[in-house]
Parts: sequence; C-alpha cells; structure tokens
Amino acid sequence: MKNQDENRFVTSYSKYSEDAIRNWVKCRRDKRISRFFAVLLRQYCCPIFQKNGLYYVLDAGCGLGHDAQEFSKAGFNVVGVDAVKEFILYGRKMDSRFRGNNGKKAAPQGRVKFICGDYACSDLITPLIRRRLFDLIWANASLIHYPKKRLTPVLNRMASFVRPAGLFAGTFFHGKGEGVYHGSFVPGRFFARYLKDELQSHVENAGWRIRWIHTVANEERRGRWIQVIAEKR
Repeated sequence: MKNQDENRFVTSYSKYSEDAIRNWVKCRRDKRISRFFAVLLRQYCCPIFQKNGLYYVLDAGCGLGHDAQEFSKAGFNVVGVDAVKEFILYGRKMDSRFRGNNGKKAAPQGRVKFICGDYACSDLITPLIRRRLFDLIWANASLIHYPKKRLTPVLNRMASFVRPAGLFAGTFFHGKGEGVYHGSFVPGRFFARYLKDELQSHVENAGWRIRWIHTVANEERRGRWIQVIAEKR
C-alpha cells in the first residue's frame, strides 16, 4: 500500500491541475534548456546515441512532457510516465500538435509515449523493458515527492530498468527535512529536501555510481537544487 505522503502530491496536482499547467507553461515559454540538461545530452547521452543509433529514455515524473520533447528532438525514444492524469493528457495533446505542425518546425526524430501511472512500480515498467532496457532514467524534480525512507528502494528498483552501465539523472531540493508544503500555486504537496552527502549516500546505496553531483542556485527553478548523474554499477 502506498504511503499517504506519496498519494498526497498526486491528489494536490490533480486538484490544482489547471493552475499547475498554466504556471508551468508560462515558466517554460521561450526558456532554453538548462545547463545541466545540456551537459547531460552532450557529454553522456549523445556519445552513446552516435555509437548505437538508438537511445531510450524513461522520463520518470514527466509532468507536461517538456523534457520528453527535448529528448525527442535530440533523436531519443522516450517513455514519459506521470501519476497525474491531467498532465499526461496535456503531454499527449502537445506532442500531437508538435508532430502535426505542417512543417513549421522540424519534426522530432524520436518517438514519445506517455503513460499514466507510478513510475516506481515494476508492474507498470516491466512490459516496457521486455524488448529493451532504458539507457537513461530522467527524474527532474520528481523524486522529491517521495519520503526519504523510500528514496533508496525506489532508486534501487529503477536500476533494474536500465541496461548495464545505464544512467540515472535527476534534480533534488537542497536543504533539510521533509513534510507537506501549503504555499505556492499547488498547496498540499509533500517535499523532501537533501544535503549533498545525504543524497549521495542514497544514490550509492541503491546500486549507482556517482558521475556528477553539483549544488546550484536559481538555475532552472528558484532556490537551491542538487543535480545528479549516476551510472548503474
């Protein structure tokens, strides 16, 4: 049975989905990809793609699908998973519009598939990896909604979704503690905050080897965040 805190953020996002979608679309409009995302693509993903000609990404907690579309533009095949139905419906709609733009923009090279569900659930992911494991799991500000005691088990399960030496990349709130936050445009969400050494321990204990870990401020989102890239051991 899911922890109540894990259900809380889904309930909050669903309740305030219109506000969340409007705010995120406004924030992402005309915004370039982050430096972290660019480094991930250039230094870690593209070399494998150029070698093999294929690259498969699991966007865990994909939200409205903005990052999934960026991976697709790079030529990667993407599965975007989110537990909030309204976000998945929006992502599918935007993907359909982007691919049917009558030549106004270059069409994405990679495929995108959006699925509504819990990305940490092996029953949901297992059918997707019967034919091919993922090369990368991308979790951009999504795992922060899990209680800290759940992070290592979730990361460990995610390791089973990727090929040998496959990658995990994610962003996490920097700070101390965890709990429900009632401010902002989506009140009632659960957040966990991590110090750098604390987060590194969770990642390494889950079977990953740290390749990149940095703390940044106001780079893509307001506040301090920890960026992580790790390789499956």
